[in-house]
Amino acid sequence: MSGQPVTLDERQRQVVRETIAAHCRIRNWDLITLNVRTNHVHVVVAAPGTAPEKVLGEFKAWATRRLREAGFARANERLWTEHGSTRYLWNEERLRAAISYVEDQQGPDLSGVRLLTPARQSPKRQRGVASGTQIATVVGATRRLRSGL
Repeated sequence: MSGQPVTLDERQRQVVRETIAAHCRIRNWDLITLNVRTNHVHVVVAAPGTAPEKVLGEFKAWATRRLREAGFARANERLWTEHGSTRYLWNEERLRAAISYVEDQQGPDLSGVRLLTPARQSPKRQRGVASGTQIATVVGATRRLRSGL
């Protein structure tokens, strides 16, 4: 990572949250939970047929685009670290553990920029994890983002 890391402020976190939620709707992915922190993002998403690494890449790309459009980053700035953490969640136990980690083990809520229960109560989610259903957890960390550009 080059440069000093800085944090995403409330407005920047909101842009990231709204972008990820919108991208999931467009791609017809089931957004199970989302927690945008000051220096990283946790997402649990069902994206059948799409590798978690691709999901992470798309989230980073679209969040970057929207942050730039909102004036929070310059055109040539890299905002995210290389890669990120991705995992498949193949059963209900691992899914519950990932949801708990994202929602309950990240510290206090940051101005309501988490997405909680509504997505978990969607018709898709109520059915539980069927055999072979691909659900992933992805984490992307910020690289460097200046406030107040």
